[in-house]
Amino acid sequence: MVVEVLRLAGKLGDIPLLLRTRDGETRTTIGSVQLEEFNGQTYLVSMIQDLTDHERIQSALQSAESRFRIFFENIPLPLLVYDVATLRFVDVNPAACRQYGYSHDEFMSRSVSDLWVGDDDTLAATRRLAGDPVARLAGASRHRRKDGSVIDVDVVSYTFEMESRPVRLSIAQDVTEQRAIETALRASEERLRIIADVTTDAMWDRDLTTEEVEWSQGLSSLFGFDLANNLDHDWWREHVHPDERDKVEAGIVAVLAGDEPYWADEYRFRCVDGRYVNVLDRGYVIRDDNGRAVRFIGAMVDITAQLQVAEAATRAAQEER
Repeated sequence: MVVEVLRLAGKLGDIPLLLRTRDGETRTTIGSVQLEEFNGQTYLVSMIQDLTDHERIQSALQSAESRFRIFFENIPLPLLVYDVATLRFVDVNPAACRQYGYSHDEFMSRSVSDLWVGDDDTLAATRRLAGDPVARLAGASRHRRKDGSVIDVDVVSYTFEMESRPVRLSIAQDVTEQRAIETALRASEERLRIIADVTTDAMWDRDLTTEEVEWSQGLSSLFGFDLANNLDHDWWREHVHPDERDKVEAGIVAVLAGDEPYWADEYRFRCVDGRYVNVLDRGYVIRDDNGRAVRFIGAMVDITAQLQVAEAATRAAQEER
């Protein structure tokens, strides 16, 4: 639990610890831990206070309780504490009240099972795990708020002793918006994959930080290349006709260095069988918040047949004249 709270909040104050001295004596202490950055390294800075003396223990524990209450109530993460045996809530912090819409008193009259959403098998399995005094729960779940709306949450849960009974502390973060964004992204990527599969164009996606390029099936159907090979930007450049290579590359460099979002050019491209075909290549530049080009996406189209038809039409018109 200490590690998880440190990861999420960066610090943890006034926690009781039992430490063993060099000669094997066990002493009661109280400690505070926080994360600090120094020269690019992350350190755990710990302060330990020896509370072996009974009076000092009583005073320190009272102070620790007060400080922990401040920490518990002000941490922005929703914290739920419930009894392992009955599943009824023992305590919640204000962040949990805001997330679920219940007041503190309303929480105290309910059990954690009132929040769970799922089929009977899922709820039964979750109830069994929640009642296991040694199980550590972690993962995605769905909870129901007071108004009936359902939210996606990431839950990390731990068991500890409080007042001679096992209770479980759960950190439940609302990730509904994050899940919706991920779902929309997956749907968008699936639509793009379908478009790339059904189109006859050779679609490409160039990562400008790694110079890796992903190609659609059109590269194989149009020009005969095996997509299993490493077909990066240098490979593409080597397949542009030598007489046009410098001109085409200079046009791309100029667009990436400027602020124009679009690039287009016509050139000859060498197929897998060694013959050159005429292509129309068009690309769109994606930039970061600083205006730096980070991705370059586009498609190549074989226009050899169109050019041949245009040339034939021109010759026919000249012969007619």
